[in-house]
Amino acid sequence: MTRKDIFQLYKRFFITFFCCSPVFIILGYLLKDKIKNWILGFVFVVLGGLIFALEEWIHFKRKQKRLQLKQQLKSKQRGDK
Repeated sequence: MTRKDIFQLYKRFFITFFCCSPVFIILGYLLKDKIKNWILGFVFVVLGGLIFALEEWIHFKRKQKRLQLKQQLKSKQRGDK
């Protein structure tokens, strides 16, 4: 991985985390006195991991599609010349 790839990964992680933080706050408020703190922390970690995994899967699929379109464009340009 290059330095640029690592920076992009961190950037996606923090954007995802900040977008999900209102959900975490609301969920924490609703479950505050209903379950123990360590269970609530575990729920936050699992939920955050699932959301980040979903975001990475979407990013992977989009990247594959962009590479495929780029290859098709290159093959078209080679065929036209």
